[in-house]
Amino acid sequence: MNHNKGTILINEIGQILESCNMRWWLTDGTLLGLYRDGELIEYDEDIDLGCFIEDYKSNLMENFTNNGWVELHRFGNEKIGLEIALSKNNIKVDIFFYYKSHNYYWHGTWQEVYSRGKLIGRNMIKYIYSPFTLKKSLFGKFQAMTPHPTEKYILEKYGKNWKIPYKSWNWRIDPINSSKTNYIFYDNSEIIYELDLKNVSLGNDIKSINEENYIKAIYNGRLLMAKGDKKRARNNFLKALKAYPLRLTTFGFYFSTLLPNFIYHSIQRMWIFIQKRIKINI
Repeated sequence: MNHNKGTILINEIGQILESCNMRWWLTDGTLLGLYRDGELIEYDEDIDLGCFIEDYKSNLMENFTNNGWVELHRFGNEKIGLEIALSKNNIKVDIFFYYKSHNYYWHGTWQEVYSRGKLIGRNMIKYIYSPFTLKKSLFGKFQAMTPHPTEKYILEKYGKNWKIPYKSWNWRIDPINSSKTNYIFYDNSEIIYELDLKNVSLGNDIKSINEENYIKAIYNGRLLMAKGDKKRARNNFLKALKAYPLRLTTFGFYFSTLLPNFIYHSIQRMWIFIQKRIKINI
């Protein structure tokens, strides 16, 4: 992550959230890098921000799209585990919405669920924090909102070795404040289901190498498409084609890389609308 580009976007997204009267703060790897090193972690691939679900506004995304942001995905819903990913200038931003329980705060992230090698939905991982307040913190010339007390917040996720860089960090299993749930979310659905997880594969535990390569290629390719990087998206098509030469969705993905961006995003919005109206779960 380029520090200067990243902090510029954090300032911009913070201004948009504040214009909607939404509280926000740095979290996860973004907070860790700035607090530990004084700058964003070079090998971190995205920016992580937290917000309270009680501040959520229905017109939030309109404010972002009006400022050139693209919504990459939305997992969960307002009742449980909402997570929204945005992109601008080829940088991805994850916004995690925090829910208040009686004596703790929590948010969710969503790992992939596979059945016989097929992606069937996403399973929520729950992360728990002690209650905290918010304050402005200065990191060199960069100022942003952070949870207070900051070090306690970091310790609760990364443990006592938080000062040691760990490039192989796995957000699914490494955080010490995480716990599994049986909640399942289907992309573009508005319903959270409960599912027995005994007969499925979770996250990166999929056994088929071809299926793993295919899923990664299509997922990364779609993220690159949303960012406007068609050349690298087409390179991912070749990886997907190598895994499954006859799979029609592979060629459908390739066709999308040839479309102008405004047409691609229009089709995406239309497809999401159709899925919601006729309740397709994919």
